[in-house]
Amino acid sequence: MLYGSRISLLVGFVATFVALVIGVSWGTVAGYLGGRVDSLMMRI
Repeated sequence: MLYGSRISLLVGFVATFVALVIGVSWGTVAGYLGGRVDSLMMRI
C-alpha cells in the first residue's frame, strides 16, 4: 500500500510540474509578444 502511494504521489507531482512548465512558458511568450499573438494564444 505504501509503495502504491509513493508512485501515485510521484505521478501527481510530475504532472503538476509539467503543467507548470507549459503554463509559464505559454504565458511568458504571450505576454512578451503581445498583440495578435497574445489574443490568439489566450483563445486556445
